[in-house]
Amino acid sequence: MTAQTTHPRQATHMRDHRSVLARIEKQSLVWMAARLPRFINSDHLSALGLTAMAAAGASFALYPRSAGIAAPGVVASLALFTGLAFSQIMNPLVAMALLATYLLVSSETYLATHARGVFRMAFLGIGPTELRILIAAGALKAAVAPAVTVPLAGQVALFDLGGVIAIAGMLVAFLAASISNTRALYLAEPLPGAPADVRAA
Repeated sequence: MTAQTTHPRQATHMRDHRSVLARIEKQSLVWMAARLPRFINSDHLSALGLTAMAAAGASFALYPRSAGIAAPGVVASLALFTGLAFSQIMNPLVAMALLATYLLVSSETYLATHARGVFRMAFLGIGPTELRILIAAGALKAAVAPAVTVPLAGQVALFDLGGVIAIAGMLVAFLAASISNTRALYLAEPLPGAPADVRAA
């Protein structure tokens, strides 16, 4: 599912969003957009998203004081993962490693958008919406039982397990995207002296 946007310099960019819930998400957004008051614009929605992510991070940070009740851009991610680091339901090192990996993948995505004109939002059917749903479900599960039993490892914090899996997945996505984008950019502008078949590819 793609949509075209226009860069201020008139460059055409593609928004490539092929996650599992992309179609339902788009339909829901169109439905909501048609019912929003006219004075609300994209800036208001961006501010709402940033505030919600910051509130989610603060909620995780206050988790130890919640008596077991958990409330389900880059700055927003920093707030969220920092909250997780202070939540006691995730090891701070895992939370910071997850943030670093997320920023690594984000940087690659932004560079690819600028260089190739394609803003890819999902990998193997997993995009931002799916990740938010997983985090919310994990928060509800952690409110009842923050640990899970893993074969050969015993009791492991749910968010530590999820964080390690997410880090591994994002690293695979980063490597795959980096190789693909590097090859595409090389074919688009090969080095001087490259074989003619490469130049013509």
